[in-house]
Amino acid sequence: MIKAVSSLVAWCAPVRYQPRIFFGRFDILFALLLGLLAAAISFHGFGQFDPAIYEPQNLNRWFDADQSFILVVITDPVSTGDSSQIARHPLFILLTSPLVRALTTLGVDPLAGVRWIIAGCAFLATTFLFSALRGLGLPRAAAALFTGVFLASATFLHWFSILETYAFSAVSISFMLMILTSAGESRWWAWIIASVATLSVTITNWTLALASVLFRLDIRKAIVLSIAALIIGALLAIAQRLCYPGTPVFFNPGHLKQQVKVILTDARRKETGTRTPGLNVWSAVITSAVAPTPEVRPQYLDRKPRRLIVNNQYSPLSSHTMSGGIAFASWLVLLAGGALGGWANRERHAVFAAVSVFLLGQFAFHAVFGEVTFLFSANFFPALVLFTAFSWFSPLRIPAIVAAFAFVVAGGASNYTQFEAATRLANAILVRQ
Repeated sequence: MIKAVSSLVAWCAPVRYQPRIFFGRFDILFALLLGLLAAAISFHGFGQFDPAIYEPQNLNRWFDADQSFILVVITDPVSTGDSSQIARHPLFILLTSPLVRALTTLGVDPLAGVRWIIAGCAFLATTFLFSALRGLGLPRAAAALFTGVFLASATFLHWFSILETYAFSAVSISFMLMILTSAGESRWWAWIIASVATLSVTITNWTLALASVLFRLDIRKAIVLSIAALIIGALLAIAQRLCYPGTPVFFNPGHLKQQVKVILTDARRKETGTRTPGLNVWSAVITSAVAPTPEVRPQYLDRKPRRLIVNNQYSPLSSHTMSGGIAFASWLVLLAGGALGGWANRERHAVFAAVSVFLLGQFAFHAVFGEVTFLFSANFFPALVLFTAFSWFSPLRIPAIVAAFAFVVAGGASNYTQFEAATRLANAILVRQ
């Protein structure tokens, strides 16, 4: 493993990556408009759910999401106790609970406040991703088009419309991508802030920060900045515990041991008889972009059905609509173009290597962890969009641009249709007190 990483670092070394884009007022205007569009889509999507989905008995109904638990975490974090599940998200309470408390103090209903917060996440993730694409060197129109791919995706429509940790996670990933493509090596403070941001929401997302500093910066500086980010994250976790007594610290050995145990036993505890690593990776690479027709399936625990949930993990390829089939073909073209462009463009090898290592790590992890892989797609999908954007630098530039247009139109239509179908199914299986 160490030898492979060393070879990748050497592969990036001949041509040092240098950001070339100066962000002007038109970039800011494009980013704001795309961000506002994202927020509007998110706000609309949030309203499609019956509020009963946030009642405790409806945990996991939406693709195994913990929406009702997360609502308790951010509205009354002390009541959740020293939970190892919260420890997966080191600073999530510190990032969200004060904002929710401020809104409720002003008289805003908690769910209404959450709706605005998730829309804010959509705005930030979109503006950061557009900026990352511009930093990579794409013209404004091309950067806007690939940002449109993000907005038309199954990931965006499904996970920026409900309360979970994933919208916040996508914000941190998109911010790190912006620093990766746009920040100079001397801006150490920006690298540290982005590194802490990726660590703050989901521990495994920190691998993007580690890969980014490894391939973009001098090795000594990369080590120093990573250690500094870890120390700052630990101090903030201690501050979070002081502000909210009983909340866990992510570096607690007991919690770390518990998380490793959960990962190692996940397949055995939730085995349904049909899940395979290949199916999980397919869901991560394909379903994150183009959603198949959802269905209601039983969720299992120790091989016994526990509750009905909305799921698309086992939906066959034939379940796609015609527009979904067009989006699927377009996505394959974008993936192929991204791989070719990233490999061929020597000037951007450092960025391509960092994004690729992060994505491969995510796919390997979710090959064995998670009953519904689609649940985790927002953790890595912004990076997957940036990966496809390398097609701009490939011999497939023209086919990739055509494919991106086709994905935005056909994929947007298909994914919204599947999102509506999923919300109808979810609302139909809710249990009310």
